[in-house]
Amino acid sequence: MWAAALFYILYVFGMALIVIQPCLDSESLYKTVYTGFIFGLVAYGTYNLTNMAVIKGWSPTVTFVDMFWGGSLTAVSASTGLYLAKKIVHFNWLFLIRILAFLLVMGSHLKLLYIF
Repeated sequence: MWAAALFYILYVFGMALIVIQPCLDSESLYKTVYTGFIFGLVAYGTYNLTNMAVIKGWSPTVTFVDMFWGGSLTAVSASTGLYLAKKIVHFNWLFLIRILAFLLVMGSHLKLLYIF
C-alpha cells in the first residue's frame, strides 16, 4: 500500500511540474489536456509495458486500456486542477496539489471498481 501512495505522491508532483507549470501562461486548455494525456500515457505505459515484457501472459488488452485510462485520467486531472486553481485561488500550489491528489485517488478507485 505504501508503494501505491508513494507513486501517487510523486505522480502529483510530476504532473504539477511537468504538465501544469508550463501551461500556466497558456490560455489554451487544449495544451493542458494534450500534455496531461501524454504524461499519463507515458507513466502508465512504463508500468504496463514493463509488465508485458517480463510477466508471461500479461494481457495486451489490459496494457493498452490501462495506458489510455492513465492518459485520460491525467488529462482530466491536470486540466481540472489548473482550471480550479486559476479560478478559485489565483494559483496556490498547495491547493492545486490537493485537488490533483483527490482527482487521482478518485480515478484510481474507479479503476479498481472497473477491474473487479
